[in-house]
Amino acid sequence: MKINIYLHCLLSILLGTIIGILTIFGQGQLKGNWNSLANLGTVWLVPAFFISSIANKKRFSVTSCSLCLIGEVMGYYYFHSLINQYNFSVGYFTLIWLGCAIVGGIIFGLAGYLWYHKDEKFHELGSALLSGVFLTDGLNMFIHIDDYRHMITVAIVEIVFGLLLIIILEKNMHERLRCCIFLIPVTILGLIGYTILYYLTI
Repeated sequence: MKINIYLHCLLSILLGTIIGILTIFGQGQLKGNWNSLANLGTVWLVPAFFISSIANKKRFSVTSCSLCLIGEVMGYYYFHSLINQYNFSVGYFTLIWLGCAIVGGIIFGLAGYLWYHKDEKFHELGSALLSGVFLTDGLNMFIHIDDYRHMITVAIVEIVFGLLLIIILEKNMHERLRCCIFLIPVTILGLIGYTILYYLTI
């Protein structure tokens, strides 16, 4: 399927902005532990992954994914400032998450492209990256249990969902086994990334 790159970029930004706004409302509606589901980075990656997957070239997938993630960050922080009536400014945490959006856009834009284009040599790596980020986020909560004890149910759901994604995204046993193999280094690298992010945001 071919899609106009300019239209694709516009849709990516709009989708990201809408997700960012919906996050604010989700935080207000979900109760208890489930409140954290509204603004998990893993949840934000899902729409960015899928909208970037339909691009015709890898660089367009990366661009689309980055724009969607940037839209999510800016949509969230800007509309949060409007709703809570304070002056919007790009502070430390906004910059941190914008940096994550760019890095995440590169990684998960490529992941989406690899997953969608079945003839790619490392096709299963795309599925492993999306699956792995849920698995890694859940494991990270267990590693920092003192900070996330109130979110353990969410951590378990993330781990289970991450493993289920292997079955959902891949269509046969051979592809699922290859995805599981890729999942090992993805999880290790993911935990390193989460450790870095943890110390940047404490």
